[in-house]
Amino acid sequence: MLFARSVQRSEVEVEASLTDSQTGLYNTAGFFAHGEELFQRARRDRRPVSLAVLHFQDLRDVSQVLGRSVARRMFLSAVGALTKAARGQALAGRTGREEFVLLLPGLDAEEARALLASQLGQPPQVQIELRGRMVRILLDSAVLAARERNHNLEDLYDNVARRLRRKRAALMNPQRPAATAPGALDDLNTGPAALDTGPASIPVDLVDSDRGPLSRLEMNPTLPMALTERAQQK
Repeated sequence: MLFARSVQRSEVEVEASLTDSQTGLYNTAGFFAHGEELFQRARRDRRPVSLAVLHFQDLRDVSQVLGRSVARRMFLSAVGALTKAARGQALAGRTGREEFVLLLPGLDAEEARALLASQLGQPPQVQIELRGRMVRILLDSAVLAARERNHNLEDLYDNVARRLRRKRAALMNPQRPAATAPGALDDLNTGPAALDTGPASIPVDLVDSDRGPLSRLEMNPTLPMALTERAQQK
């Protein structure tokens, strides 16, 4: 009896070590340990398997401009959406301070994008109400389905992360490289990561574009003053 309890306690401790304490999602070690099993099972069954990588890069700007409590609300909203998306056989994890991943066995890339859109919108975003105004931040994301050359989950992750890095590099370069083939960036779900506070914001095309700004926050420097004045009026 004591041995059985010891084994159970050991299993709980191991599982806790694989979980991110802030979100309850799997941490990097947990995601790749459990995810590899799902990945290989899908390959054996000849089923598709897709991976989404999402960056919450502009959360730091939200914290600096609107405060840590607002940033925390947006962070938890994103976590909740990913948790819902991970029901069933899917697996969600936090693999960096501002990076989340979602492994989707049985879904091809288009189906994975549709599931992501059902939980986070299209493009993926988090939206909350603040003092009567809607505040929205867009998440950078990339989705790819595993190919024959992807022998394991880490290999697939590297491909998706590399695709996302290329997109951000293209956004920071106003001139698109001539060598970039049409459709090379089609697997990116979002346009630029951005902060949107409703009608007062400068309108920006949210469609995936190499010419868009990296952050709408940089285009709206009066945001803190506007929110302060609204609070004083109340």
